[in-house]
Amino acid sequence: MMSNNLKKLIFGLAALVLAFGLVFTMSAFKPKKGEMIHFRYNSSATTDEAYREITNWEPTEEPEDCPGSGKVCVLQIDENLLSGNGTPLEQLEEYFDSLTGTDEVKDFVEDPQNILYEKS
Repeated sequence: MMSNNLKKLIFGLAALVLAFGLVFTMSAFKPKKGEMIHFRYNSSATTDEAYREITNWEPTEEPEDCPGSGKVCVLQIDENLLSGNGTPLEQLEEYFDSLTGTDEVKDFVEDPQNILYEKS
């Protein structure tokens, strides 16, 4: 018959193996962060409607700070949020169309983690 100490040791080791297994499986399914895609905002309007207007945006591969007044100058978006179908502007428009809540695009665009450069 096993002693109580041996049972406790086996139980503790089993719990440890289970914990490591859970940590490993949970971290294996986290979405990977993709490359950042940049868009320059060409308007001073800061309404949800203005942000949704796709003609106010242009894709840029070499983002740089810009003058003007407003909140966002260059927006950075994780490529995993975009569909990969069509031009970058079409993908941005499709993404914005998927945000259907009140001021949801405005909230996304003005989120500091999505702003690469602000207009000064």
